Amino acid sequence: MDVDGLLSQLSEVGRIERADLSQFDFSILGTEKYYTFVGCRMDVSRITGDALKGSTWIDCSFLDCVFASCRLADATFDNCRFFDSEQGKGTAFRFADLRGALFKNCDLSLGILLGCEAHDIAFADCRMRGFTAERTTFMRKIGRVERNAATFENCNLSDAVMRELNLSDCAITGCSMRDADISSSNLVKAEIVDCDLDGVNSEAADLSIADLRRSSLAGMNLTSLQAYSGMTVSARQQSHLLKSLGIEVWPED
Repeated sequence: MDVDGLLSQLSEVGRIERADLSQFDFSILGTEKYYTFVGCRMDVSRITGDALKGSTWIDCSFLDCVFASCRLADATFDNCRFFDSEQGKGTAFRFADLRGALFKNCDLSLGILLGCEAHDIAFADCRMRGFTAERTTFMRKIGRVERNAATFENCNLSDAVMRELNLSDCAITGCSMRDADISSSNLVKAEIVDCDLDGVNSEAADLSIADLRRSSLAGMNLTSLQAYSGMTVSARQQSHLLKSLGIEVWPED
């Protein structure tokens, strides 16, 4: 289908299936519809514009693509592939509006969020090995009140780079964060439950009032944290954390 055909179908029904949209200029679409894309592919493409707010993407692939200053607020990506396994390249979101966006069962390995607005973004059952978030905000300001929100549920965040971020009040549950980097991040009041944190780099991270119950904490050193007052852990985690302070815990007779 040529560009005119794509534009005509999207203008009439707002839905495209099994189309090659590589190099398609999404910025020329009207902004009055919520578009749906099923089984489409994009290769080596730069995706921009305001028309994709609230869009739905199902079973689509984005290989070596960049979403640049693209408005993706409230968009849904279901079972989409953002990782080119042959080239070993992920997809980049640069200065994109991802507020309220949802990624379900997607492969975002080696992907990057750079300078994005991502309040209330959610990732569920995603493969995110080596994923990087840099200079990205999960905060929304309402009057004088700042509210942070982001959800990672049952995701593979092994080797992810999430340092120097404000992740306060965010929820990370059932995730593998093995060897991830959360150094110098603000995780105050964050929920990090049922996660694998073995080998995580948490140097200078603030885990005050964070909930780490039932998470594996092998390698975490309390002395390297910026703060941890009020942090909640399970009883079985005490021995390891106290050992990082030089305190040996022996079972009672």
